[in-house]
Amino acid sequence: MSCEESYLAIRRYLSDEREPYAPGTHGNTKRKIRKAAACYVVRNGTLYYQRRQKGLDQFTELEVVLQADRRKELLDESHVAAGA
Repeated sequence: MSCEESYLAIRRYLSDEREPYAPGTHGNTKRKIRKAAACYVVRNGTLYYQRRQKGLDQFTELEVVLQADRRKELLDESHVAAGA
């Protein structure tokens, strides 16, 4: 399962109560999805990775960008901003 496929499976697991897994998903893969999903949350259809920072009681949420063109755009923006 590719990285992008994993993110899509996690998003489906967290947002689709009736059918959280794609048809034909094996038991071991389902377990891996459930385990990985513990670190993620879906808000308004967007997948976020949650991590706890030292000394804080709240989570920091990082958006998971699934579209390759949007990822490239964000990387280009950050490198241009860093070099400016």
